[in-house]
Amino acid sequence: MRIVMTLLVRDEADIVADMLDAHYALGVDHVIATDNLSVDGTDAILQRYADEGRLTLRRETDDTYAQARWVSAMARSAATDHGADWVINADADEFWLPSASDGTVTDLPTALADVPDHVGVVEVRRWNFVARDGDGRPWHERMRWRYAEPVNHEGAPLAPKVLHRAHPEAQLFMGNHWVEHDAGATLADDRIQLLHFPMRSYEQLVGKVLKGGAALENNDEIDPALGIGWRTMLTDHREGRMEQQWRAWVPTDDELDAAVADGSIVEDRRVAELLRRARPAAASGPTTSPGAASWRDRLRAWRASSPDTASS
Repeated sequence: MRIVMTLLVRDEADIVADMLDAHYALGVDHVIATDNLSVDGTDAILQRYADEGRLTLRRETDDTYAQARWVSAMARSAATDHGADWVINADADEFWLPSASDGTVTDLPTALADVPDHVGVVEVRRWNFVARDGDGRPWHERMRWRYAEPVNHEGAPLAPKVLHRAHPEAQLFMGNHWVEHDAGATLADDRIQLLHFPMRSYEQLVGKVLKGGAALENNDEIDPALGIGWRTMLTDHREGRMEQQWRAWVPTDDELDAAVADGSIVEDRRVAELLRRARPAAASGPTTSPGAASWRDRLRAWRASSPDTASS
């Protein structure tokens, strides 16, 4: 089985190396990444993986966030140029964790091995992690709590994402929430859980809103109702409400303790533990990644020493 991941990024230097190393450790064989106008060092990080032969790097210079078109092109290339069996269409702040029935992390080939032949799409629910202020530590040391239900910071349900059997005519849509191709039915059984870290600091979020929201405004290919979250936050920033909104979204320590006590927020260290076990130097921030050949051994050792890394 060959698993190829697509990745569309813009200014994600704080997380993209962690994300790549985690998914290589989980069994992704190759990544096709498109960098769109990054200026924070993201492009150089991706180039390093490309130089290692584990990533194919594309670049798009239009400031239009044409996600559906760009991701569809990568997904089709995964099928036609990279021999993929399965394609995961991911964002840099997402971690696609294959989970056994007891909550332990397995690996992606194991999770996908027994998908019935008539299934062409696996639907994956996602859980947002709670926004936290930056304090100089890496994001994965600060962000240890997520919402117990698949909802966003305002309590609205999160649409699931999908991965799919490789297909030369796959068509992805805005948000990577669904795919059109003729490769089979859809399966939704939580064999893979998507852990999402969209709000890693106020500065990171503002940068994303300013660039991503403006790019959406430049895109005349999509319905203006799409990307409403970014559009709304961009308006809030322009009208001077963004910092106030951030403060409302970040719980105080007492509020966090109360939410954990009532079960609406849970502590979940699976991603931090995966990074620590698969790449010990991750505690110091992004570094040169290890070779791909030993990912099974690293993951096996992690599972043996940490049978349960989530509190729910």
